[in-house]
Amino acid sequence: MRKEFQDVRDFMFKEINEGLDLPIKAINAESGYFLMVDIREAIPLIPQRYKDSHEFEDLKEGDHPVGKLRVFMPDGRIPYDLAFSRWISMTRGVVTMPGSIFYHPDSPYKNDNFVRIAICKGIEHSKNTIQRLKN
Repeated sequence: MRKEFQDVRDFMFKEINEGLDLPIKAINAESGYFLMVDIREAIPLIPQRYKDSHEFEDLKEGDHPVGKLRVFMPDGRIPYDLAFSRWISMTRGVVTMPGSIFYHPDSPYKNDNFVRIAICKGIEHSKNTIQRLKN
């Protein structure tokens, strides 16, 4: 099982860093269920509607919005990692976890430049994730 985790981690690390059109970079890790991914270079690509409001969905008549975590950075803006996660989920069908939600709201160390991607669901799931990220 350990080898499988290492293989998935290595695959995801390589594909995220070398195989995508998105300017994101995985951070190598010794172990864990997630890879941390630096999204700083992708922030300018995030459509403004994800950065401006928690109400980013294009709802049609009869549609219901999804429940949303409404968090803000100390300066009052929506965290970039949350905007990125919503954008990638809506456009490429990949769920990521914004790192900023793990900080206390008043933390002076709160950072919104990283998301987590699961690497604990096996190689086939990871290959599907990469295919979706390649869009």
